[in-house]
Amino acid sequence: MVREHYQKDAIKRLVAYLNNEPIGVVDVIESENYIELDGFGVLEQFRHQGIGSTIQSLIGEYAISKNHKPIILVTDGEDTAKDMYAKQGYVYQSFCYQILKEDIGN
Repeated sequence: MVREHYQKDAIKRLVAYLNNEPIGVVDVIESENYIELDGFGVLEQFRHQGIGSTIQSLIGEYAISKNHKPIILVTDGEDTAKDMYAKQGYVYQSFCYQILKEDIGN
């Protein structure tokens, strides 16, 4: 079962439950022109069982109902989720480097 948890901002958090225990989550950020997914994850012991794909399918159906809004996905370079997205027919568009600057002292 997937339930929506609303926060005060424009982000909808979808949580997947099994036996009333949360096992997966994704933040859905909808703008006028697209839907962005962030913070997507399934607990390790429940991966490769179709839970992530089910969540993706529900969001895809929602995007279709909203005049086929494109879905934007963001993953880490080594993230296995990018493989799941490719299997589901998502098309790679671009990449972005990010640099984190920390003051670690001398």
